[in-house]
Amino acid sequence: MRTTLVRVTLAGTALALSLGLAGCSGGSAAPSAQAQRNDAAQQLAEARQATLVPVAAQLELLQRAEQRAELAGTPVADVEAALATYRDLAAAIEAAPTAGAVRTLVDRSGVDLDGSPVTDLG
Repeated sequence: MRTTLVRVTLAGTALALSLGLAGCSGGSAAPSAQAQRNDAAQQLAEARQATLVPVAAQLELLQRAEQRAELAGTPVADVEAALATYRDLAAAIEAAPTAGAVRTLVDRSGVDLDGSPVTDLG
C-alpha cells in the first residue's frame, strides 16, 4: 500500500513537471518580449539616474546661490531663471517614457550636465 502511494505521488509529480515544462517551452517569444521590456526599463532607469543626479546637484547649487544673492541684496532673476530651467528638466526627465526621450530632453534643454559647478550667478 505504501509503495503504491509513493508510485502514484512520483507519477503525479513527473506528470506535473512534464506539463509545466511543456507549457513553458511552447512560448519562446514571451520570454524574449519580457526580456526586451526589462531591458528597456533598465535603460530608462539608468538614463534617469545618470541625468537626475547632476540635475539635482545643480539645483542644490543654484538654490544656495539664490540664498546668497538674497542675503546680499542682489538681484536673483538670473538664478531664478536657471532654477526654473533645471526644475522643468527634472520633471520632464521623471515623466520621460524611454531612455531615448531622456537623452533628447537633455539635449534640447541645452543645460550642461558634465558635473562642473554652476558659475556664481549672484
